[in-house]
Amino acid sequence: MRVLLVKPVSVRGYQATPDLGLGYLATALGRAGHSVEILDCQKQRMTMDGWRPVAMRTRHDVVGFKVFSADLARVAEQLRILKEARPEVVTLVGGPHVSGDPAWSLETMPHADFGFVGEAEIALPRFLAALARQSEEKIESVPGLARRENGRIVVNPPLVHEAIDDFGIPRWDLMNPASYPDETFGVFVRSFPTASIITTRGCPYRCTYCGGFAVTGRRLRKRSPALVLEEILRLRDEFGVRDVTIVDDNFTLDRNYAASICQAILDARLGISWSCPNGVRVDSLDEELLRLMERSGCYSLALGIESGSQRILDAMGKKLELSIVREKVRLVRATTRIKMTGFFMLGYPEETREDIEATLGLSLELPIDRASFPIFSPLPGTEIYHRLLDDGRIRKAALRPEMFWIDGAGVATRDLAPTQVKWLQRKAVLRFYLRPRTLWRLAREIRSLSQLKIIVRRLARILFP
Repeated sequence: MRVLLVKPVSVRGYQATPDLGLGYLATALGRAGHSVEILDCQKQRMTMDGWRPVAMRTRHDVVGFKVFSADLARVAEQLRILKEARPEVVTLVGGPHVSGDPAWSLETMPHADFGFVGEAEIALPRFLAALARQSEEKIESVPGLARRENGRIVVNPPLVHEAIDDFGIPRWDLMNPASYPDETFGVFVRSFPTASIITTRGCPYRCTYCGGFAVTGRRLRKRSPALVLEEILRLRDEFGVRDVTIVDDNFTLDRNYAASICQAILDARLGISWSCPNGVRVDSLDEELLRLMERSGCYSLALGIESGSQRILDAMGKKLELSIVREKVRLVRATTRIKMTGFFMLGYPEETREDIEATLGLSLELPIDRASFPIFSPLPGTEIYHRLLDDGRIRKAALRPEMFWIDGAGVATRDLAPTQVKWLQRKAVLRFYLRPRTLWRLAREIRSLSQLKIIVRRLARILFP
């Protein structure tokens, strides 16, 4: 079959970067004998008007969209346009939003024929085989499939595959890193082109605000160091990549495994630099591992700190002590030259103004180089999402795209309206970055004019939404 995988139109996207999830699906479909293309609407700066002629001329049999909560309405519109132009096309949706709330997803995207929950590298080829009647399996029995049946939505349990080496390497030939702008998850990288990879999937922690488990599960599964090395070599030799971002949910969760990846990079003398911009648990770091990471090329870490209030950390289910945060951050500073970014969430529903002020104070106290202050989002499938629904503090019908932007509206906290949280976010950014030493350090990290423009654009979105 001819399959098109789509990263949708997004007016508020933050990173125009290759999508690993679609890349892995393309590998799985190619192995099953299907013809696959990837369309990155964000990379092409495509508008809905730009999508219309694409939908009209497509000759694909199946079109699948990756759905983030902030893009739900736009994906629904792209699906409508596609179905009006090509009603015979089979339309699929998947990704974080669908995995978090599959029934609501199909209800709000009536032109989606099917949805997929969790990982689909195995399930999607099985679905297409059943669709084409090339197997004895019925569509209704495909793992992770969400479908309509007699006026209701039925969702099959997803399949969690333990041996993730079986998924191979993403189809980088369909999303050449060199064809993307100088924009990455972490912004501050040492060289371009850069590419993101994952070494593990899953996270056993139960942070109330995190929906990652809905896609990759709670069990940590690891790729072999040999396969990780093979992917990095391919990126270097075929696409000129000299800088890699590891975007695992928690790269250092298993410190022995993380050490094995670092040692493999060292032994192979790859000549690459790398960073962890997706956030690691502060309490998973130790001096030996940090020194090994730095020797193997690591120059930047993002730390999932989230709050300067112990009460809020406990409410979030972080299982993290502020004393450990201070100890480990100082350890990184004392033993390495690795740059640190602190992630601090603002507007968690249980917060008071005093809690947020404590977070701002911690961000200024810690010897970190950069800080990110995203506003809390009620991500579908998370514990706090269900709690807010049960308490009547949010309603699905009233959720708006801007509630899922990191610089967006958020929800009301104990004593703060969303507009007040937004004001505190501006205050946090200005207080942190308008310090001469911080500004000087950041200026020295900028590698290109396009990178500077991206940084200015992101700051403008926070300060002048």
